[in-house]
Amino acid sequence: WHRHLHRASGPLAVLLGGALVVLGVEAAVRHGSQVPASAYGGSAATLPLVLTVLAVSALVALLEAVTRRRVLSLALVALGAGTLAFVHLRKVQLLDRPLLPWELSQARQILSLFPTVASPGEWLAAGVVALGCLGGLAWLALRAPRRTPHPVARVGVAAVALAYLASLVFHRSAPLAATALAGLGVENITWDQRLNVHRNGMLLPLLLNAELAVRPSLPPPEEVAAALPAVAPRPPAPAPSRDVIVYLAESAWDPTRL
Repeated sequence: WHRHLHRASGPLAVLLGGALVVLGVEAAVRHGSQVPASAYGGSAATLPLVLTVLAVSALVALLEAVTRRRVLSLALVALGAGTLAFVHLRKVQLLDRPLLPWELSQARQILSLFPTVASPGEWLAAGVVALGCLGGLAWLALRAPRRTPHPVARVGVAAVALAYLASLVFHRSAPLAATALAGLGVENITWDQRLNVHRNGMLLPLLLNAELAVRPSLPPPEEVAAALPAVAPRPPAPAPSRDVIVYLAESAWDPTRL
């Protein structure tokens, strides 16, 4: 039983590390967002939390299979999750909107706007933290113990981790994954992302919405053609040029925060 306990200690350590990362991130997000505990309470929040822990643990296991360093993999995942939580909190504080995965493609725009919302002290603190994190990761990359699992075991762990992560990211295109999530009572509330974060936490909606960032949900062209009236197209009548004023809904904000 000592041998079995030793073999089980690895997966248990990964699960424990993933749970600590998720609990730390979600606790910081809830506290920083000042959301009442009733919005998260109840049994409905338990299953999303479990799915998130499994997703983070799968990511740690996937990185460990590649790097063969468990502590380094856990540190990378914790740093990434902490960075996402920080960006999410800043967006909530400024715009009262949660972080969405398709906004990560606008990193250059976010960085260009960062000086307008950060004080010199925050810049200095961010630089110190960034240097400290880079130094810690470099030390772990050089000094952390390297595990030597069998190559077949590494491939198997990586395949299982990728399959689980893919089932969450591409659940809209995978009927079995969508049915399983619906059976568990986990719903991706795309029409109200603030409620989505309140119900499912911050990290799980990022995975559930990731497919929309890569492949937006659009109706098939044949359905669009069938819905249009069967009218012969007419040449547009000449009209005088006019100035067009476009109001961008995404740039709206709460004036009472001025």
